[in-house]
Amino acid sequence: MKSSKYIFAIFIFFLSVGAMHSQCYPDRHLTSSESSWQSCSTSQNPNSSRGNGHWIRYDLGAHYDLGQFHFWNYNVFGETNKGMRNIIIDYSSNGNSWGGGISFTIPQADGTSTYEGVAGPQLNGVRARFVLITALNNHGGSCTGLSELRIGIYEAPCTELVKQIHENPIINGLYHATQSINSEGLVNATSDVEFVAGQMIELEQGFESVLGADFLARIDGCP
Repeated sequence: MKSSKYIFAIFIFFLSVGAMHSQCYPDRHLTSSESSWQSCSTSQNPNSSRGNGHWIRYDLGAHYDLGQFHFWNYNVFGETNKGMRNIIIDYSSNGNSWGGGISFTIPQADGTSTYEGVAGPQLNGVRARFVLITALNNHGGSCTGLSELRIGIYEAPCTELVKQIHENPIINGLYHATQSINSEGLVNATSDVEFVAGQMIELEQGFESVLGADFLARIDGCP
């Protein structure tokens, strides 16, 4: 997996009335309903094989090589049981023919303003314009919702001799360099980050991997 850049997907189809707003903090989410999406009635899924249900389709506006997903579940205090639970991820180049069928479970949000979401599947460069999230169920709420989805852009490994990674926080993914990696960045508690370099990995003063983070650094060649 690899994702050193990221995009915020645009919500195109809404199943119920609601507005989406971007967040001031890169890995935290608000607790208001205005900063989330929810569906209270089922409708026909764009992927006909999924039938009727609660779903959301993203049009990224162009074709991208999809990388790491990161989900923020429905985070309204007292209503987090509306959040999606078991989901299926599909993708498409034209919005008509769908592939994927990737199953994933999104944990229930905690309803706090410090909620940082959870790392989702890594798609390893699947090229698509449309992403479809179908909820099979939720955490027991009367409606089904989701606060936000971040989709990383995949980059093939071993394209750089030296890589500097100083983001705060570092975006989920695999970071690979032929010779060396150095970092002053932050790996959050909910993050999944891996550094692989052929000769040296230097974690400089200021680098931090928070307790609970999934962080790995190793010396290895190109895959």
